[in-house]
Amino acid sequence: MPSYLHPGVYIEEIPSGSKPIEGVATSTAVFIGYTLQGPIGEAELIHKWDDYADGYGGVSSATDAMGLSVNSFYLNGGSSAYIVRLAANTVTAEIPAGAIHGRSGGAAAGVNVLAISANSPGEWGDDIAVRTTADSDKIHFKLEVGSLDGGDFTPQEVFDGLSMDDSDSNYVLTVVNGSSKLIQCDLSTELKNNPATYYQNGKSVSGDLSGMTWTNVLEGMTLTLNVDNLGARTITLPAPAGGSYNNSTKVRTAIRDAVRALGSESAYLNFNTSYSGGAMTLTSGTQGASSSVVVRPGELATLLSLGTASGGTETHGTVDVVPATTAAAVSLTGGDDGDPPGAGDYQAFFTKLKKIRDASIIVLPGQSMPADGSGNQAIDAALAHADEMKNRMVLVDPPQGYELAQAAHVNTLGLSTSTYAALYYPWAVVRNPFFNEDTNPTAPTTLKVAPSAIAAGVWARIDGSRGVWKAPAG
Repeated sequence: MPSYLHPGVYIEEIPSGSKPIEGVATSTAVFIGYTLQGPIGEAELIHKWDDYADGYGGVSSATDAMGLSVNSFYLNGGSSAYIVRLAANTVTAEIPAGAIHGRSGGAAAGVNVLAISANSPGEWGDDIAVRTTADSDKIHFKLEVGSLDGGDFTPQEVFDGLSMDDSDSNYVLTVVNGSSKLIQCDLSTELKNNPATYYQNGKSVSGDLSGMTWTNVLEGMTLTLNVDNLGARTITLPAPAGGSYNNSTKVRTAIRDAVRALGSESAYLNFNTSYSGGAMTLTSGTQGASSSVVVRPGELATLLSLGTASGGTETHGTVDVVPATTAAAVSLTGGDDGDPPGAGDYQAFFTKLKKIRDASIIVLPGQSMPADGSGNQAIDAALAHADEMKNRMVLVDPPQGYELAQAAHVNTLGLSTSTYAALYYPWAVVRNPFFNEDTNPTAPTTLKVAPSAIAAGVWARIDGSRGVWKAPAG
């Protein structure tokens, strides 16, 4: 509260408690059509041209109706837009068989341990190459994603310190699938179907104990270990039978029983120990991706040479499935752009589009009204959707090169009388992005783009600068 120290007139602003009503978007466009990259059948919201270029490949050719339309939208003031890629019979590029295999001499030395694919279908994925480098700890590895140019690999994404352990924060599937703009990772079919063949029980093996004086092991000594990444736990040796730990069997049995009492997890309940050839082995009770036994430094660990800090060795359950270092980068193969969508593909998506409430402008790149008036099923489906929703407009294109010189030409097109549709004319002549005086001088300097996307951009610009009440024409 303010302090009023002397008589006078004071003005104090007091919040009303009511929040202003946020304006509803009136110019969010939806571009639906065929393109060569990006998720199929899903609406993805973007806010600038760079978003489209990163996710959908930009303008792929002078005939790329979708790329040219989205580019025209943003050049003319567009802001937010949903991009919907529709296509049929597409194939996603994948890593070849045996390209990313496990370590030499291991159970997975001859099979793929990872299934790597482009993050969307199409031939564009064939330009992706990957390379793996195993770390010296035999647990982690580096994955690089990029491209090959004449045998030279150029990385675009680098993921270091990855793990095949699904309990690790750097688990390869979590990190790559959550961050990469180029690929998706999964475990190979071989690993999924035959885990017992490729995963091991994690182990901690001591250094040489052949000269060990076992009676040096005393009641009350502690050992701290982390089994299967369940967290560091400390066990305490109980009083030994006969008054002393005078042999390896008493020591390993005491350790085993103390670990088994830590909890109900299989890693503890089935935990085992053994002694052979002058070495003590502590073995996790599970066989799998997270199986491990990590012994922390301490008095008993030092005495028994357990843990890497005390001269022991530790083997993770994923030791055989950690990707080996590839001799060279490997290209993904088999991508296919498929075929342009049919009327059924558009109809199926319009059912999904009902759930997107902020869509207000529908643009169908590559679809126009035929000059003979025979109609267009994709446009018909869009108009039916708009009539049902009653909160969005369909911008329709005339056929390219068709002159609307008189009213009869307009009538010939058989245009809809829906109040939720508008047709813009003519097609616009714009600079050809593929013309270059030095590298592509024979290409046309200009090309034509459909007017619907330009109109959508103007609508969005005027709505943003003046408001929806200002007509976009005149």
